[in-house]
Amino acid sequence: LLRLCNKLNSPTSGTIAYKNKPLSEWNAQQLRKQIGLVLQRPYLFPGTVRENLLYGPRLEGRTLSEATLIDLLKSIALEPEFLDKDVTQLSGGEQQRVSLARTLANKPSILLLDEPTSALDILSTQLIETTLLQLRTKGLILLLVSHSLDQVQRLATRLLILQNGQLVQDTSTSLFFQDYNSDEIKAFFKKAVPSLTTSRRSSSF
Repeated sequence: LLRLCNKLNSPTSGTIAYKNKPLSEWNAQQLRKQIGLVLQRPYLFPGTVRENLLYGPRLEGRTLSEATLIDLLKSIALEPEFLDKDVTQLSGGEQQRVSLARTLANKPSILLLDEPTSALDILSTQLIETTLLQLRTKGLILLLVSHSLDQVQRLATRLLILQNGQLVQDTSTSLFFQDYNSDEIKAFFKKAVPSLTTSRRSSSF
């Protein structure tokens, strides 16, 4: 679903629209400036953390001040000295955080997140979640895939459950956690660890 929303894959049927315009009519590069994607397994460009953070803005003719770069690192719970570290020196969790900061540097309107804290410790997870909640209050739309019901409850306002490619539940998160007693949902959670997709809007965003 996230890859479809970022135009990395195309739907085999149906239509996904952004700003009332089908994604098929969007230029991929222009779309990805507005819809950022952070995958569970981060891919960083060769070079330093600084070079990764500056990459997107430079494509748009923008530059980021040292203070802005440091603020980006603070938002992902990394110290300023990480700016000049080579990405090959980072742990998996640090790479994941830098991937998030690189996406935020592009100032997207929508942020697609695939298990954004799966490789992080508890403290780092709390810091990242705080950052995401702050961004949401400023108008950033989050579309999050998570296996953690606790995280879904903390971050999401709307919850979608997908099973075998089908939407089996669409509700507000608060209502879901008050009462999720349908036989289908119970069986789903009993059978396997859930993959939950959370969003503030539908597939037309």
